[in-house]
Amino acid sequence: MWTEKHKPRRYADVVGHIKAAKDLSEWDGKKPLLISGPTGTGKTLLAEVTAHEKDMELVRLTDENEEQWDVLVQAASLFGGRRLILVDQVDGLGNLKKLAEALAKTRNPVILTTDDPKSKRLTSVKKLCVAVELRRPPSASVAHHVVAVARKEGLVVDADAVKAISEAVGGDVRAAVNDLENVAVGRDHVRVGDVLGVGGRDREKDLYFALSGVFGATSLKGAVEATYDVAEQPDHVLLWIDENVPNVLAEPERFPAVYRELSRADVFLGRIKRRQYWGFLRYANELMTAGVVAHKGKTKFARYQFPSVLIELSRSRGERNLRRGIAGKMGGLLHASGREVEKEYIPLYKTLIKNKKISVEEVAEIYKLDEEEVEYFSD
Repeated sequence: MWTEKHKPRRYADVVGHIKAAKDLSEWDGKKPLLISGPTGTGKTLLAEVTAHEKDMELVRLTDENEEQWDVLVQAASLFGGRRLILVDQVDGLGNLKKLAEALAKTRNPVILTTDDPKSKRLTSVKKLCVAVELRRPPSASVAHHVVAVARKEGLVVDADAVKAISEAVGGDVRAAVNDLENVAVGRDHVRVGDVLGVGGRDREKDLYFALSGVFGATSLKGAVEATYDVAEQPDHVLLWIDENVPNVLAEPERFPAVYRELSRADVFLGRIKRRQYWGFLRYANELMTAGVVAHKGKTKFARYQFPSVLIELSRSRGERNLRRGIAGKMGGLLHASGREVEKEYIPLYKTLIKNKKISVEEVAEIYKLDEEEVEYFSD
């Protein structure tokens, strides 16, 4: 993908954020930074560029590695240099109290990002941070980047075509590069007529239309192109197709061949994650779209179903975050780790409440639980 191939590595190459890039280049790392801005403005990119420019190892704090936060924020890199700690979408973390405690004693520079700097959940974290606000880059800056990418690809793009692409994306540089790559397929010269469809489309094309384009395609090329405009991760697109194969395909004997193509697509997506080589995406896309069409046979009308895997992940993630938030409140008074509270104390309190040995109101008063947390104990 051109978005990965031409991703900025230096402050000078970051599009539309001259002041923010200057601030980060002069940042001494003593206080954490909270970078805020709309989706697609380059918050995570600025953190990655900072790590590269300052020769630091980038380490991400997530819900999954919560037990190692205290170690990660204090330890040096494996090579003796400094680490840059990144907390992406910080308001989505479960245990912000523990995060604030970890940030207060960090020995490494820290960058946090958020789409919503006014979130009440960030009150304790914001007190420790210096704010950096990003706005969507103007279309002129996006256009300049589109021209630069086209030049590197040996592609001629008319000025009107550049304007159409850059104005259609609303300041989302990544979307502009994706659009350029899509319209450049099979061309060495892009004219305004080639991008008129881009200028008038919804950037977040409905996945239902994409699925209809795949399952209803009459050609392999049509199936591949059906997912070009989808604002969704490739592995999620794969899950949508996988979920709906039994609903749409009318001949069960064709399922094995279809799922074989989907499994091969999944293999290539796994290689992308392991090797960070996005060239494999073209194979994954073709296998999960054209591969399905090549074996689909007859189809039937059906309502598309949301992937059950994503539903379960969302449900379990929400519950995990809730438990971690409760554990953060209870741990201090119980002098226990978050994991210990989740494993032992929360089940104990739920049993005591169920058996009427203690009321949920008493537990809420002791640990200052909010309404959602009280409801968790009442289930």
